[in-house]
Amino acid sequence: SLAGDSWRTKQALLEPARAWTLRPLPAGETWWDLFKRTQTFDDFKSALPFRPNTATSIQIAIVGDEEELKKQLDLEAIFAHVEAFTGFPVTLAGSDYELPKMKLSAAGLRTAVDGVEQVGGHFV
Repeated sequence: SLAGDSWRTKQALLEPARAWTLRPLPAGETWWDLFKRTQTFDDFKSALPFRPNTATSIQIAIVGDEEELKKQLDLEAIFAHVEAFTGFPVTLAGSDYELPKMKLSAAGLRTAVDGVEQVGGHFV
């Protein structure tokens, strides 16, 4: 579905012959010369707009029901993609040590109007 996409995207997909044209090659250059001037992966990694708190790894902490999340997402695949994208090894917090647990009653467990149990985010 293209719902929510800009009109330019829709127009380009409806009339690709008019929307997608190559720019002319500058005089005295080759396509290979232009390609070599693009950003390398190493340049991209060095320009990442963030740095994790540690310079050696990324730790991901799951807030909520880990088993329910694992039913819906392939966490290992996500971790592999994050590692490939950032270049840092990714681990699940608590996989190599026990995470401290808090009783839900102490974390402000309550039932919402729609019957869903909630925990105050400021307690987590």
